[in-house]
Amino acid sequence: MGWYPTTQGQTANGGLQYDAEAPDKYLRVTGTQPGDVISNIYFDVLISTGWPTPTFTALPGSNPSWSTLAPTGATETINGVTYNIFRSSYTGTIPGGDPVTDIPVDFFFRYLGQYYPGQTAQTRRFLTVNTTPVTVVRNPAAINNTNVVLANAPTP
Repeated sequence: MGWYPTTQGQTANGGLQYDAEAPDKYLRVTGTQPGDVISNIYFDVLISTGWPTPTFTALPGSNPSWSTLAPTGATETINGVTYNIFRSSYTGTIPGGDPVTDIPVDFFFRYLGQYYPGQTAQTRRFLTVNTTPVTVVRNPAAINNTNVVLANAPTP
């Protein structure tokens, strides 16, 4: 998750963006076999409450199998920091692979607004293989004022 200013170095206007673009960002499940049922696929993104609750929109080119990142209405406190929880769910069908199953990502969700320094975000990935839940959690990380536009990412 990053904040992309409309002009380098400024903080008044820009876009808070959560994205995952293949091939360097992916959701991959190892140890799967043909016939495995992969379901209940979603990302939870926690954004510290010092950043007012954003309303994200999907940018053109986003994978339509992912729902737009939206608040769940729940909060969670981690190490004394309170977070709002946002969710994007996958609605496509994923057949199990052997020995790896790749779940397509390629989504860009953005909120236009101002930058709030000192805020953090955390991503959690969830899915079920047959009846076994699988969870991947990243540590909270700062939401940086990037001042850099990635070559392949849409710009604000």
